Amino acid sequence: MEVKMPQMGESVAEGTIIKWLVKEGDRVEKDAPLFEISTDKVDAEIPSPESGVIVKILVPEGTTVEVGRAVAEISPLGEEDARKPERKKPAEKPPVAAVPSIPPATKPAAPKPEEKAPSLPVPSSSARVPVRMPQMGESVAEGTIIKWLVKEGDRVEKDAPLFEISTEKVDAEIPSPQAGILAKIDVPEGGTVEVGSVVAWIEEDGAAGRQEEPAAPVAEPSRSRERMS
Repeated sequence: MEVKMPQMGESVAEGTIIKWLVKEGDRVEKDAPLFEISTDKVDAEIPSPESGVIVKILVPEGTTVEVGRAVAEISPLGEEDARKPERKKPAEKPPVAAVPSIPPATKPAAPKPEEKAPSLPVPSSSARVPVRMPQMGESVAEGTIIKWLVKEGDRVEKDAPLFEISTEKVDAEIPSPQAGILAKIDVPEGGTVEVGSVVAWIEEDGAAGRQEEPAAPVAEPSRSRERMS
């Protein structure tokens, strides 16, 4: 979405950007101040028209531009920012095997049944968050990935730059929607895809399940504890 120089009066045709109150990569809320302008009639702070991430600042401080000209690009927030997949719970620990009873001395000892090893729990799986080609303008339907700024296996922080794109209106760095590990890149450099298409996957950090061995029966040596990594 483009942020444009607003009309501050009927006879005002241009304005000068005095100061940017945000920087590229910052997340902003709707109606939060973006920058200060000065015209021949008034000085004012201009609010954000949409919640999202500042993808690119097109006009630096001290520059005078015409009313209606784009001065910055905002990438709206995707649905995946508010919706995360539910984590699976580890399997419950199996019950401890009962201790066999000792037979009377006058009778031959009954053969002791073999004990089955307890099943280990399944580690909790890590959730993957899709990274999609953002909407960079109302009439923009696709974008080309110019360069990946990270590679598969790299850890990324939320809002850190992931890749550079080029559209018919703007070139921009796209920030990460989630902190985690870049698990897979689906679209290589030079690939052109439609807006909303998945270009990569980020894997959130998941805690592995842990299992302790149950207490050993009487008259048997104790077993060492096992831990799943």
